[in-house]
Amino acid sequence: MTSAPNPSQHSGRLLDSPWFWLTLFSATGLAALLLIGPKYAQRQRIIEYKYRADQARGRPQAADQPPHDQPASPGPTDELLIPLWPLVVLSAVVFAASLAALVLSRRKQSLRQPRREVPG
Repeated sequence: MTSAPNPSQHSGRLLDSPWFWLTLFSATGLAALLLIGPKYAQRQRIIEYKYRADQARGRPQAADQPPHDQPASPGPTDELLIPLWPLVVLSAVVFAASLAALVLSRRKQSLRQPRREVPG
């Protein structure tokens, strides 16, 4: 005859913790952002180069005056208008906070449960 599992035994499972899932998903998101970052930056530079070229073409300028504040053609820049680093920082903060909450909740839970004596 099998007995039903004790609710106190079942409540200690790691997979039941929402902090575990938040830690897992934020770690996965952080890893994906770090892996895709270089490819994103390369593609975003091309998109922003085209955007700057379109903006430069659309400005009316007098024919006899060379532009003093704008280059003749949009040059490549290292700074992106839409960078990926804010998402990386946010994901890292969520990961660190959820990991800390998971560790603290597991430690708190282990202190509440009585220790079983092992017959020996």
